[in-house]
Amino acid sequence: MFKQNIGRLAYQGLLFIFTGMMLCSFFLSWWTVVIYVPTYENLPSRPSTVDIFGYGLRHNMDELRSYVMDDETPLVKTILAWCYLGLCGLISLLAIFIKTKWRGWLLGLVGGSYLAYSLIAIFIVVQNRAKEFGISLTGLSSATYRDAAEVYIGFNANLQWGFYLACISGAMLLMMSIISKKVN
Repeated sequence: MFKQNIGRLAYQGLLFIFTGMMLCSFFLSWWTVVIYVPTYENLPSRPSTVDIFGYGLRHNMDELRSYVMDDETPLVKTILAWCYLGLCGLISLLAIFIKTKWRGWLLGLVGGSYLAYSLIAIFIVVQNRAKEFGISLTGLSSATYRDAAEVYIGFNANLQWGFYLACISGAMLLMMSIISKKVN
C-alpha cells in the first residue's frame, strides 16, 4: 500500500512537472534568427531579430517590417495557439485526478499533439519559410537581394530552449500515458 502511494505521488509529481515544462515552453523562443544588414541610409545599424514562439512570430524589425509583414502571426492565430496550450495544460493537470483508462488516452493525446505541434512548427513551417528567404534553419547563412540595389544580408539562426522544452515535455507526457496503467 505504502509503495503504491509513493508510486502514485511520484507519477503525479512528474505529470505536474512535465505539464509545467509544456506551459513554460510557450513563453520561451523556439527559433531565432539574427539578421545582419549593411548600414545604409534609413536602415538599422544594429542586427535585427526574428523570434518564433509557440504562439507565433515576434521581431524588432521596425525599419524592415515590410519584409516580414506577411509572416507576422495574426491575432486570431495567436489566440487559438494560447487556447490550444490552455486546453492541453488543463487536460494534463486533470489527468492527475483521473484514475481510469481515459487518463492514458488523454495524456497520449496531449503529449502526442504537442510534440507534433512543435515539430511541425519548426521543421515544416519555419524551415520552409526560411528556405524561401535563403536562411538555413541553424547556423550562419547569407543571401543577396536585388531590389533597387544589390544588398548582401547575413543570417545567424538557431533552435532555442523553448523548442527543446516543448519536444521533451510532449515526449514525456506521451511516455506518461504509456505507463499510466501501472499507476492506477
